[in-house]
Amino acid sequence: MRPSLLSLVLAALIGAGARAPSEAQPAAVAALSDFDSFALMRLAGAAPASVSVAEAADALKSYDVVFLGELHDHAANHLAEMALLRALADRAPKIALSLEQFERDVQPVVDDYLAGRIGEETLTAKGRAWSNYAEAYRPLVEYAKDHRLPVIAANAPESIVRCIGRLGPDHLRMLPADRRGFLAIATDGDLIAHR
Repeated sequence: MRPSLLSLVLAALIGAGARAPSEAQPAAVAALSDFDSFALMRLAGAAPASVSVAEAADALKSYDVVFLGELHDHAANHLAEMALLRALADRAPKIALSLEQFERDVQPVVDDYLAGRIGEETLTAKGRAWSNYAEAYRPLVEYAKDHRLPVIAANAPESIVRCIGRLGPDHLRMLPADRRGFLAIATDGDLIAHR
């Protein structure tokens, strides 16, 4: 039986912004004083506890899906992601990497890059890569490419999200089926607030 998603929650805590320790934040986290330090914390149970990348990978290797939240522009988040991706791939080689970095409508561009049919410049241009792609997400994508791991473009296309933000959720009914397929099957009322 696979572990329940709720049985383990991990947080990547980062340096240069860590607050003083509290009941919810162990002293080890407050000691992170630079921009490239991170600590993985197990949040399930009585009190948060620091875990190594290896311990986290061992605990997560049999999960169907692992979400790792991030601050998009913080180097330590991406170091934690890279370390965890490597460790998980060692333990579960049939994994896939899913990134908010790429919007779902550019999946063919990502696939072409991974297959070697296009170069990196085309990937970043046609894939509408974020301005911090090179330093933040490129290492993950290159690792996936080198290890033949699928990369899933997971974000809803910004053009659709903006229209929904301006026109309201009724705009979803006006989308052609091929465009509607880039969004979640069901949405909640918070969609309008996230423009």
